Amino acid sequence: SAVARLQNKNLSINWLYFGTGRYFFENPPTGTVTTPDIDDAIGQRRLFGIKEPCFTANNTINTTCTDNVAFANFTNVTSISVFTSLTETVANGSGFKGWYIDLDGSGSYSYDNTASRLFRSERVITDPLATTSGVAFFTTYKPYGDECALGGKSFLWALRYNTGNAPSAAVMKGKALVQVSTASVEQIDLSTAFLKDTGEGAGGLHKDGRRTGAIEGVPPTAQGLSLLSQPPPVKRILHMKER
Repeated sequence: SAVARLQNKNLSINWLYFGTGRYFFENPPTGTVTTPDIDDAIGQRRLFGIKEPCFTANNTINTTCTDNVAFANFTNVTSISVFTSLTETVANGSGFKGWYIDLDGSGSYSYDNTASRLFRSERVITDPLATTSGVAFFTTYKPYGDECALGGKSFLWALRYNTGNAPSAAVMKGKALVQVSTASVEQIDLSTAFLKDTGEGAGGLHKDGRRTGAIEGVPPTAQGLSLLSQPPPVKRILHMKER
C-alpha cells in the first residue's frame, strides 16, 4: 500500500503513515514469524506513524539529508498503558520519532459471537488515509487460515495522528465507505463504530476504541476507503459588525 501524509505547518512536522503486509498467493503456510514464507501468512505486521526525519523548520525537505530511520527509535503504542500516557507535548517534541502498533498475529479468533476459527496474520493491503481533522485511518485484513476457505475479515482503524491513541468523539463524525470482495459496500458510522467494549484491554476486539468490528470480505488494494465527513476549515477571516 501507499504512504499517506499529514503536515503540521505550525510545528514543522511531516507525518507519514503506512502499514506492512501483502496478500499475493493462497499457499499453505510453511514459514515462521521470523522467516515468513512467500505468502507472508504468519509474520508480524504493524501500523506506523512516523515523522519525516528530513523535514525542516521551513516546512521543506532537506535534499542533502541522510538521516536514517531505525525501528528501535519508535514507540510501541499497542499497549494501553503506553499510549494513554503519551501526551501531545511528548509526541510533538523533537525527540519523539513516531509510533507503531502490532497487528493481530496468526491464530484462532472469534468475531461477532461466532465460533472461533483460524486466521492468518492481520495485514495492510489498502492505502491509509490521513485527514485534516487529525485522524489517520487504516484498513486491515485477516485472511482465513483454512486454504479451502478464500477470503477473510476486514477492519477499519482510526488513530490520533500524533499519538496513535483513539481520536476524540468531536472529530469522529460522518461515514466511511469501503467495498469488499463480497460486492458489499460497507457503510461505517464513525461516531459509533469505534466504541470500546466493556472491560476491554488493548488486545480486545476493538483495541480500546481504535478498531471496528469485523467485516466479511477482502478489502480493495491500493485506494479503497472513502470518507463522508466534515470538510476542512476554509481558512478565511470572518468580519462581523454589530448594529
